[in-house]
Amino acid sequence: MKNEKRAVFAALMVVFVIFLANASSAQNLLINGGFDDDSGWIVYDMGSNDPSEYEFGFTADTCLFGSGPCLNVFGTSGYTNIIFWQELKLVAGNTYQASGAFKHLSGDVNLGFWCQLYISTEGPPEEGVDYKPPEGANTDISLGFNSWSGCSGDGVDGTFQDDGCDGLNNPLWIAPGTPGDSVTVYLGVKMGVWSDQQTLEYDVLIDEISLVDVTGTAVKNEQPQVAQSYALEQNYPNPFNPQTSIRFQLPANDVVSLQVFDISGHVVRTLVNGELTSGQHVTRWDGRNDTGDFLSSGVYFYRLQTSNFVQTKKMTLLQ
Repeated sequence: MKNEKRAVFAALMVVFVIFLANASSAQNLLINGGFDDDSGWIVYDMGSNDPSEYEFGFTADTCLFGSGPCLNVFGTSGYTNIIFWQELKLVAGNTYQASGAFKHLSGDVNLGFWCQLYISTEGPPEEGVDYKPPEGANTDISLGFNSWSGCSGDGVDGTFQDDGCDGLNNPLWIAPGTPGDSVTVYLGVKMGVWSDQQTLEYDVLIDEISLVDVTGTAVKNEQPQVAQSYALEQNYPNPFNPQTSIRFQLPANDVVSLQVFDISGHVVRTLVNGELTSGQHVTRWDGRNDTGDFLSSGVYFYRLQTSNFVQTKKMTLLQ
């Protein structure tokens, strides 16, 4: 079986290497994202009938671009549910990018298999209890990438950044909280099977889970740069789903209005309305209007207006 694993994972990693060629070269914030051993990872079984077996540092020839270890999770069960997770300190307001790769090897492509990647300020409660952070663009969950073969009929092999179905399907995430503050978050890789009619075989390789800061924004307690002029930056990411960040700077204290308009020029969301201090600022928009309803996909405009400055930029929402 392990020889077969060495051969079958190669195609997946070719896809993943192509992705990494275009990804940020920033430092991975996870400890041991390549699963060399169990350092950095906490493992919870979440109430399985037959708990999963797993092996850190599984040495298949193709796990890590031709050599190196990965995580192997395997077993036979009607219901099993396991999560590998870490607690991290991030900078609120910064944008983070998550990625990783998985491969289901058993050949039993069934409707009851999942492999998910979560980031949330809500961590797993305790061993023996299922974990699923609150969903929705207005909460703190970013990713729920799901390899569940019943979602789209595409099977269960892929890289987390583009193989979503039940989750928000966006590898970019803005850490919640007051920009510049430290925020505690939890990243979890969750895998399992469920069937009320039969026992299912599962045999999964998981490799190169990564979380990197793609903003480079300084934390609050570092020496701030003094803004020399008014400026409104292009929102990031753009296009976006479900959240985007908008950054601007003020050379002096000022009364600020930051509003989002639809293509007809109607105000759909007021993001800032009040006096702000000089310096760098960032705010987030989650695609909702002022009454809390999700807006449809399309082109929108955001306008920064102060006592001495007005600028408008365009952005695209994908729902």
